[in-house]
Amino acid sequence: SRVVDIFIHLHQKKLILITGFKNRFETPTSGGWADLMLNLVMPPVPGCAYHVCEVQLIHHSMLVVRTQLGAHSDYAKYRAAMELAQLLEMDVPEVERPPSRLPRF
Repeated sequence: SRVVDIFIHLHQKKLILITGFKNRFETPTSGGWADLMLNLVMPPVPGCAYHVCEVQLIHHSMLVVRTQLGAHSDYAKYRAAMELAQLLEMDVPEVERPPSRLPRF
């Protein structure tokens, strides 16, 4: 995408340092979330330290599901349950996800 190209250009010009990258459009999370995540560091400016940040690029449809249809609340409950099961060393079967209706990038 054009946005990713801009981040790569900024990295090549040493205006930012990309330290991590996850393409969850290719491999969505077990909860079905898909995005492109960049971890990056911006160089210091006078009087300030380095700025570390994460940028998530998401499909508009995923944003609508997350913000307007309650998916974020459902995901928070799902993640808490999975973390609790892991803490208790419970064997949790893989959840079969329905095919995504969103285009793959």
